[in-house]
Amino acid sequence: MEQKKRRLGPTDLVFKGIGKIGSEYDFTVLIALRALQIQSGLPPLSRSGSRDCLEMAIEEVIEGKVKIKPKDEEPALD
Repeated sequence: MEQKKRRLGPTDLVFKGIGKIGSEYDFTVLIALRALQIQSGLPPLSRSGSRDCLEMAIEEVIEGKVKIKPKDEEPALD
């Protein structure tokens, strides 16, 4: 019998995302900014089945499609 791939819940996604970024604060700011971009009409970078902007933003961070630029560069998302 084939096992179905378990979909990660919101809490699992958050902990995985924090692990990618390293700081809870940076992770929170990054996903908030990206979720606002998605909500305002920018296309998602991930092909997730989610319709929730916040969940899409978290998945993009986990997949490495959205990163924080170093302080010496302009404060914008990749």
